[in-house]
Amino acid sequence: MDGWAAEPFVGLQTGADLRAIVGEMKFESTVALSDEEQKALTNAVVDFIEAYRKGTFEALSKFRIPVKDYHFTRSLTNAMIDHFHIPAATVRDEPMFAFQTWWYTVHKDRLYSNYWIGISPSNCQIRVEESKSITNDLITTLRLGNVPNVGFVSSRPSIVLEPTLQQVLDENGSIEVATVRIVPKPRDNDVVYPVYLRMYWSPKNGKWLPDGLVSAFSRGERKVTLFF
Repeated sequence: MDGWAAEPFVGLQTGADLRAIVGEMKFESTVALSDEEQKALTNAVVDFIEAYRKGTFEALSKFRIPVKDYHFTRSLTNAMIDHFHIPAATVRDEPMFAFQTWWYTVHKDRLYSNYWIGISPSNCQIRVEESKSITNDLITTLRLGNVPNVGFVSSRPSIVLEPTLQQVLDENGSIEVATVRIVPKPRDNDVVYPVYLRMYWSPKNGKWLPDGLVSAFSRGERKVTLFF
Protein backbone atom coordinates (compact mmCIF):
# COMPACT_ATOMS: atom_id res chain seq x y z
CA MET A 1 0.00 0.00 0.00
CA ASP A 2 2.91 2.34 0.71
CA GLY A 3 4.10 1.83 -2.86
CA TRP A 4 0.70 2.80 -4.25
CA ALA A 5 0.61 5.94 -2.14
CA ALA A 6 4.19 6.93 -2.99
CA GLU A 7 3.49 7.61 -6.66
CA PRO A 8 3.05 11.24 -7.79
CA PHE A 9 -0.58 12.33 -8.11
CA VAL A 10 -2.25 14.83 -10.41
CA GLY A 11 -5.10 16.81 -8.85
CA LEU A 12 -8.68 16.31 -10.03
CA GLN A 13 -9.92 19.76 -9.11
CA THR A 14 -12.72 21.31 -11.14
CA GLY A 15 -11.40 22.19 -14.57
CA ALA A 16 -8.70 19.51 -14.60
CA ASP A 17 -8.03 18.17 -18.12
CA LEU A 18 -9.08 14.56 -17.61
CA ARG A 19 -8.37 13.60 -21.22
CA ALA A 20 -4.81 14.81 -20.84
CA ILE A 21 -4.49 12.78 -17.63
CA VAL A 22 -5.81 9.67 -19.38
CA GLY A 23 -3.35 10.32 -22.19
CA GLU A 24 -0.47 10.06 -19.71
CA MET A 25 -1.48 6.58 -18.59
CA LYS A 26 0.46 3.53 -19.76
CA PHE A 27 -1.22 2.09 -22.82
CA GLU A 28 -0.80 -1.37 -24.33
CA SER A 29 -2.80 -3.01 -27.08
CA THR A 30 -2.49 -6.28 -28.95
CA VAL A 31 -4.85 -4.99 -31.64
CA ALA A 32 -4.74 -1.82 -33.75
CA LEU A 33 -7.58 0.44 -32.61
CA SER A 34 -9.40 2.72 -35.02
CA ASP A 35 -9.59 6.43 -34.29
CA GLU A 36 -13.22 5.90 -33.26
CA GLU A 37 -12.28 3.15 -30.81
CA GLN A 38 -9.39 5.14 -29.35
CA LYS A 39 -11.49 8.27 -28.83
CA ALA A 40 -14.35 6.27 -27.33
CA LEU A 41 -11.94 4.49 -24.99
CA THR A 42 -10.60 7.79 -23.69
CA ASN A 43 -14.15 9.05 -23.20
CA ALA A 44 -15.11 5.90 -21.29
CA VAL A 45 -12.14 6.18 -18.92
CA VAL A 46 -12.91 9.88 -18.38
CA ASP A 47 -16.52 8.99 -17.51
CA PHE A 48 -15.23 6.37 -15.06
CA ILE A 49 -13.04 8.93 -13.29
CA GLU A 50 -15.84 11.49 -13.27
CA ALA A 51 -18.21 8.99 -11.65
CA TYR A 52 -15.94 8.79 -8.62
CA ARG A 53 -14.82 12.41 -8.72
CA LYS A 54 -18.31 13.90 -8.80
CA GLY A 55 -20.26 11.13 -7.10
CA THR A 56 -23.60 12.36 -8.47
CA PHE A 57 -26.21 9.97 -9.79
CA GLU A 58 -25.93 11.64 -13.17
CA ALA A 59 -22.17 11.04 -13.37
CA LEU A 60 -22.52 7.49 -12.09
CA SER A 61 -25.26 6.56 -14.54
CA LYS A 62 -23.45 8.19 -17.48
CA PHE A 63 -20.54 5.84 -16.85
CA ARG A 64 -22.48 2.72 -15.89
CA ILE A 65 -25.37 2.95 -18.38
CA PRO A 66 -23.90 4.46 -21.58
CA VAL A 67 -26.47 2.79 -23.89
CA LYS A 68 -30.23 2.98 -24.32
CA ASP A 69 -30.80 -0.76 -24.22
CA TYR A 70 -30.35 -2.35 -20.80
CA HIS A 71 -32.27 -4.22 -18.15
CA PHE A 72 -31.97 -4.98 -14.45
CA THR A 73 -31.19 -8.36 -13.01
CA ARG A 74 -34.17 -10.28 -11.69
CA SER A 75 -33.00 -9.85 -8.10
CA LEU A 76 -32.83 -6.05 -8.43
CA THR A 77 -36.16 -5.91 -10.24
CA ASN A 78 -37.80 -7.93 -7.48
CA ALA A 79 -36.19 -5.75 -4.81
CA MET A 80 -37.47 -2.57 -6.46
CA ILE A 81 -41.02 -3.91 -6.64
CA ASP A 82 -41.33 -5.99 -3.48
CA HIS A 83 -39.15 -4.13 -0.97
CA PHE A 84 -39.08 -0.54 -2.22
CA HIS A 85 -42.63 -0.53 -3.62
CA ILE A 86 -41.69 0.93 -6.99
CA PRO A 87 -44.54 0.08 -9.38
CA ALA A 88 -43.74 -2.66 -11.87
CA ALA A 89 -44.91 -0.40 -14.68
CA THR A 90 -42.35 2.23 -13.64
CA VAL A 91 -39.57 -0.36 -13.54
CA ARG A 92 -40.59 -1.50 -17.03
CA ASP A 93 -41.37 1.81 -18.71
CA GLU A 94 -39.14 4.27 -16.81
CA PRO A 95 -36.16 2.18 -15.75
CA MET A 96 -33.81 5.10 -15.16
CA PHE A 97 -36.31 6.82 -12.87
CA ALA A 98 -36.90 3.54 -11.04
CA PHE A 99 -33.19 3.00 -10.63
CA GLN A 100 -32.63 6.54 -9.39
CA THR A 101 -35.43 6.12 -6.84
CA TRP A 102 -33.89 2.86 -5.63
CA TRP A 103 -30.38 4.32 -5.54
CA TYR A 104 -31.25 7.33 -3.40
CA THR A 105 -33.32 5.19 -1.04
CA VAL A 106 -30.61 2.56 -0.52
CA HIS A 107 -27.63 4.91 -0.41
CA LYS A 108 -29.14 8.03 1.18
CA ASP A 109 -26.74 7.80 4.13
CA ARG A 110 -23.68 7.13 1.96
CA LEU A 111 -23.94 9.78 -0.73
CA TYR A 112 -20.71 11.66 -1.36
CA SER A 113 -19.02 14.07 -3.74
CA ASN A 114 -15.46 14.61 -4.89
CA TYR A 115 -14.23 11.31 -3.45
CA TRP A 116 -11.33 10.96 -5.88
CA ILE A 117 -9.20 14.09 -5.55
CA GLY A 118 -6.16 12.88 -7.51
CA ILE A 119 -4.89 10.30 -10.00
CA SER A 120 -1.45 8.73 -10.36
CA PRO A 121 -1.06 8.49 -14.16
CA SER A 122 2.33 6.75 -13.94
CA ASN A 123 0.73 3.93 -11.94
CA CYS A 124 -2.35 3.59 -14.14
CA GLN A 125 -2.67 1.36 -17.17
CA ILE A 126 -5.02 0.69 -20.06
CA ARG A 127 -4.55 -2.65 -21.81
CA VAL A 128 -6.60 -3.77 -24.83
CA GLU A 129 -6.69 -7.35 -26.04
CA GLU A 130 -8.65 -9.23 -28.65
CA SER A 131 -10.12 -12.56 -27.65
CA LYS A 132 -12.14 -15.32 -29.27
CA SER A 133 -13.49 -16.53 -25.93
CA ILE A 134 -14.10 -15.10 -22.48
CA THR A 135 -14.05 -17.75 -19.76
CA ASN A 136 -13.19 -15.76 -16.63
CA ASP A 137 -14.68 -12.69 -15.04
CA LEU A 138 -12.43 -9.78 -14.10
CA ILE A 139 -11.79 -10.78 -10.48
CA THR A 140 -10.77 -14.31 -11.50
CA THR A 141 -8.47 -12.93 -14.18
CA LEU A 142 -6.76 -10.65 -11.64
CA ARG A 143 -6.34 -13.47 -9.16
CA LEU A 144 -4.83 -15.78 -11.77
CA GLY A 145 -2.47 -12.96 -12.77
CA ASN A 146 -1.19 -12.58 -9.18
CA VAL A 147 -2.06 -8.88 -9.23
CA PRO A 148 -0.96 -7.11 -5.99
CA ASN A 149 -3.88 -6.58 -3.66
CA VAL A 150 -5.06 -6.40 -0.06
CA GLY A 151 -8.06 -8.57 -0.79
CA PHE A 152 -10.20 -8.19 -3.91
CA VAL A 153 -13.77 -6.93 -3.73
CA SER A 154 -16.28 -7.17 -6.55
CA SER A 155 -20.05 -6.87 -6.63
CA ARG A 156 -22.48 -8.81 -8.76
CA PRO A 157 -23.75 -6.68 -11.67
CA SER A 158 -27.24 -5.33 -11.12
CA ILE A 159 -27.50 -3.81 -14.61
CA VAL A 160 -27.16 -5.81 -17.84
CA LEU A 161 -26.19 -3.74 -20.87
CA GLU A 162 -27.22 -4.75 -24.38
CA PRO A 163 -25.56 -6.12 -26.34
CA THR A 164 -23.83 -8.18 -23.68
CA LEU A 165 -20.19 -9.19 -23.97
CA GLN A 166 -21.27 -12.70 -24.99
CA GLN A 167 -23.66 -11.36 -27.63
CA VAL A 168 -20.91 -9.26 -29.22
CA LEU A 169 -18.59 -12.26 -29.16
CA ASP A 170 -21.20 -14.55 -30.72
CA GLU A 171 -22.01 -12.04 -33.46
CA ASN A 172 -18.43 -11.15 -34.41
CA GLY A 173 -16.44 -14.26 -33.50
CA SER A 174 -14.04 -12.18 -31.42
CA ILE A 175 -14.16 -9.27 -29.02
CA GLU A 176 -11.93 -6.42 -27.94
CA VAL A 177 -11.59 -6.10 -24.17
CA ALA A 178 -9.98 -3.20 -22.29
CA THR A 179 -8.71 -3.62 -18.73
CA VAL A 180 -8.13 -0.33 -16.92
CA ARG A 181 -6.15 0.10 -13.71
CA ILE A 182 -6.67 3.38 -11.87
CA VAL A 183 -4.73 4.37 -8.75
CA PRO A 184 -6.65 7.33 -7.29
CA LYS A 185 -5.98 9.51 -4.29
CA PRO A 186 -9.16 9.54 -2.19
CA ARG A 187 -10.18 12.33 0.09
CA ASP A 188 -10.35 12.12 3.91
CA ASN A 189 -6.87 10.52 4.01
CA ASP A 190 -8.43 7.22 2.97
CA VAL A 191 -6.21 4.35 1.88
CA VAL A 192 -4.75 4.50 -1.64
CA TYR A 193 -5.44 1.33 -3.63
CA PRO A 194 -5.97 0.33 -7.28
CA VAL A 195 -9.38 -0.04 -8.86
CA TYR A 196 -9.76 -2.23 -11.95
CA LEU A 197 -12.37 -1.86 -14.67
CA ARG A 198 -13.04 -4.16 -17.61
CA MET A 199 -14.89 -2.93 -20.68
CA TYR A 200 -15.71 -4.42 -24.08
CA TRP A 201 -16.11 -2.75 -27.46
CA SER A 202 -19.63 -2.70 -28.88
CA PRO A 203 -19.46 -1.97 -32.64
CA LYS A 204 -23.23 -1.50 -32.67
CA ASN A 205 -23.06 1.37 -30.18
CA GLY A 206 -19.59 2.65 -31.00
CA LYS A 207 -18.82 2.55 -27.28
CA TRP A 208 -16.83 0.66 -24.68
CA LEU A 209 -19.29 -0.90 -22.24
CA PRO A 210 -18.38 -1.59 -18.58
CA ASP A 211 -18.35 -5.29 -17.76
CA GLY A 212 -16.63 -5.64 -14.39
CA LEU A 213 -15.32 -3.53 -11.52
CA VAL A 214 -12.89 -4.77 -8.85
CA SER A 215 -11.28 -3.06 -5.86
CA ALA A 216 -7.85 -4.30 -4.71
CA PHE A 217 -8.59 -3.40 -1.08
CA SER A 218 -11.14 -5.17 1.09
CA ARG A 219 -10.64 -3.85 4.60
CA GLY A 220 -13.20 -1.88 6.54
CA GLU A 221 -11.78 1.52 5.64
CA ARG A 222 -12.76 1.03 2.02
CA LYS A 223 -15.73 3.09 0.87
CA VAL A 224 -18.21 1.37 -1.39
CA THR A 225 -19.06 4.22 -3.67
CA LEU A 226 -19.98 2.95 -7.13
CA PHE A 227 -22.93 0.81 -8.20
CA PHE A 228 -22.43 -1.94 -10.70
